[in-house]
Amino acid sequence: MIARERVELHPENLWGRVFGLRLDEAKRIADKYLMPLNKAYDRLISSGVKAGVYRPIDPQLFYFTVTGAADRFFSARLVLRHCFDQDTLTEELRDRYREHTVDFIMAGILAR
Repeated sequence: MIARERVELHPENLWGRVFGLRLDEAKRIADKYLMPLNKAYDRLISSGVKAGVYRPIDPQLFYFTVTGAADRFFSARLVLRHCFDQDTLTEELRDRYREHTVDFIMAGILAR
């Protein structure tokens, strides 16, 4: 009989398993980079809602949407290679993706 390790799907375990980070290092990264970014998004959305430019949206979901769009694109090399027969993220593709993503996100948050 083969013993199987049970993998817990808690954030602390995922940081270590996926990124090879110790919990204290993951916390340092979150405190230094991720939380300030999240707070900046929250301020941006709040001020836009007050000015009537943005509709009320959940800042946490906005954070996941924006960072997820960026993360996914830059980690998509295998998808590019096997689905689109492309080996590199070209500057032209990066620029098209940036413009598309900004247009897509802004269409979702602008007041109607």
